[in-house]
Amino acid sequence: MTLLLLPWLASPAAACEYDDCHSDGAVSLPGELELHLPFEEGERVQVLSGYGPSAGSSLHCRARDSQCANDYYALDLVLPDHSNSGKGEPVVAVADGTVIDADWGSSGWANYGQRVYLEHEPGDGHSYTSMYAHLHSIDVSKGQRVSAGQRLGTLGQSCNGELSCDSFSTPHLHFALHRDSGFGGSGSGGSYGGRAVIPEPVDGYSGISRNDVLISGNGEDDPTEPDPEPTACLVAATGETVIEEEADCVSRTGSTGDFHDADGHAGHAWWTPVDVEAPDYAEGAIWSVEFESAGDYTLEAWVPADLDDLTTRAIYKVQFDGQTEKAWPDQSSVSATWLPIGTFAFSAGGDQWIRLGDNQDDGAQSGRRVVFDALRFAPATAEVPDTEVHDTEARDTDTLSTDDSDSPIDPGDIDGDQPWDDGCGCSARPAPTGPLVWLLAVAGWRRRSR
Repeated sequence: MTLLLLPWLASPAAACEYDDCHSDGAVSLPGELELHLPFEEGERVQVLSGYGPSAGSSLHCRARDSQCANDYYALDLVLPDHSNSGKGEPVVAVADGTVIDADWGSSGWANYGQRVYLEHEPGDGHSYTSMYAHLHSIDVSKGQRVSAGQRLGTLGQSCNGELSCDSFSTPHLHFALHRDSGFGGSGSGGSYGGRAVIPEPVDGYSGISRNDVLISGNGEDDPTEPDPEPTACLVAATGETVIEEEADCVSRTGSTGDFHDADGHAGHAWWTPVDVEAPDYAEGAIWSVEFESAGDYTLEAWVPADLDDLTTRAIYKVQFDGQTEKAWPDQSSVSATWLPIGTFAFSAGGDQWIRLGDNQDDGAQSGRRVVFDALRFAPATAEVPDTEVHDTEARDTDTLSTDDSDSPIDPGDIDGDQPWDDGCGCSARPAPTGPLVWLLAVAGWRRRSR
């Protein structure tokens, strides 16, 4: 954990515009700006502190303040495979850019220590500033043009003019991305105002949370080779689509050893204890989906029989049509049947997903089980003559999980821009009858929260 003890606010003025540590006003990463992790290719990168002040650092605060640094979506990153959290290891540029400043921070910016700022102009009409703070050494100079993957300095623990800072205990890189920020203020100056940028997808990862372990792909791209097609499951415009938890478009996060097998919808399910306080979680799964047609779709999850102590408040997070909502259905309320989650207005195409994890926002849920099984989608206003099933083997990762902010995010590690092809392992079977009767029941149940 990063222990930050100073009452410091990076600010060009005497006070911030807002007293509250808000996240609203943050913007998404533009498609024109391809972002990489700020470490060399192949490095395992751990998130020491995630988004917001409750994820490890009280300085991860504000998203649209005109007078302060908007660092709500900053990340504190370490290298767990190296001694002393990676102190002295290379820090590299996340994208092509120009060095705005490369020196010690002073006055109101002193707690950043040695830091480098890069300006990026991706061509979307906005300017973006990436920040690399607490460096042990700096290898670039103001005005220098750098390429993605180029060394900027080394990971460190600097602040307040010292290479070893007593205001936090662990050497790390403080990384943040801002849009249309100013540069200036007291002393050395720094990036302030504008908007915080959610730095996702980065090297294919999105939904990043504290303690996630990510693999840097900074420098791995070969411009002569086409990008690999992402994996997503196609939801049909008519009928029902069932996506098993072992489908190729489902990514597990966390330790696979903490997932326990059970007899589920297609003969298999996973469960894991609920043991992490929201918004973070360790074990989870993300279903990446793309839709043949836009419209309102009902979403259900299969709950298998013979599982005791299931959570009464499972946290499903759904990204659809550029927005996210959460639902908290009671998994213990049904057995060997479909559990309604809600109705959502999905857009045509990909970049949409459903996430379930082992986290809880109600202490009474701690120690209960959460079960991962098939999801079922159906158009909310149409008859459903048949069912499409995705049941191929799941793709496991030991990395990311999703942040529980309400800002739309884009899980690029599992996003889907291509239609599901003939290799998906799909099959069809008759759908259950009476969908309109079921929909009336769902309408009375549904609760949605942003």
